[in-house]
Amino acid sequence: MERPFWIESLTRVRGRPILFDGAMGSLLIAGGLRPGAIPDMCCIEKPDLVRDAHIRYVSAGSDVIHTNTFGSNRIRLSQAGEFDDVERLNRVAVKLAREAVDTPDDLETRTLVAGDVGPTGKLLKPLGEVAPEEAREAFLEQVHALSQAGVDFISIETMFSLQEALIALKAAKEGCTLPVSVCITYEKRKNGFFTVMGDTPGLCVEALAAEGADMVGANCTLGSADMRELAVELVAATDLPVLIEPNAGQPVARGDRVEYLEGPSVFAANVAPLASQGVTALGGCCGTTPEHIEELRRLVSK
Repeated sequence: MERPFWIESLTRVRGRPILFDGAMGSLLIAGGLRPGAIPDMCCIEKPDLVRDAHIRYVSAGSDVIHTNTFGSNRIRLSQAGEFDDVERLNRVAVKLAREAVDTPDDLETRTLVAGDVGPTGKLLKPLGEVAPEEAREAFLEQVHALSQAGVDFISIETMFSLQEALIALKAAKEGCTLPVSVCITYEKRKNGFFTVMGDTPGLCVEALAAEGADMVGANCTLGSADMRELAVELVAATDLPVLIEPNAGQPVARGDRVEYLEGPSVFAANVAPLASQGVTALGGCCGTTPEHIEELRRLVSK
């Protein structure tokens, strides 16, 4: 099946991998996100904080920034007892991201806005309480809101379950005509990389490709060193563009805080070589900052 060459076009024009942004939640917490609130609520409560975070990533060299909508589906919002106007929350988030970027027509300078779609936060039946159809409807509602608000593509990420990832992907394909990227979260075991449900990277990318994913990849859980190993496996398993977004190392508890100790130089030194190993797009997940992305941009631009 012929697929749009959206990310590949950017890669060819810019002569390097496409750079996504890094973590959003840690920047919002540092800026005063109220305790217990989901980061998405800052779009309503502290819009300047969200806009400034986007601007910092654009200034650091990100070619793509995610909307602050990781938890902006109806199931996750209701679980947190938060704002229930899904359409408004996603629309405002897209507006804030758009305000942070210039949108010229030429591919050499344009920064793309990805509509961020995270998991429901609950297990699907029969292991959990959420019916697959309920999850589909929640994803469909969010994707429709994001696409109507003007994102460039949909970025489904941090999916621990292949089943839920496929439900989200199908909903995205049903709800809009935009390209869709899907990142699964894997853990490293003695005998390789697997989702928490036991699915292998090869199985995941094959299933996602069959359902029309335009880009596949991995994010979260793994630090940059382990993610390098996983990235090679993903590239070998698919012809689709591959997106890799590691954490800044493993989390360390410091009192009531969780810190990620992998600094920009170590992170970038581990991730940048993937540019020559077939990875199309690079970014960061938990613990990464604009400084991590800036250093990564410096290395891949050499």
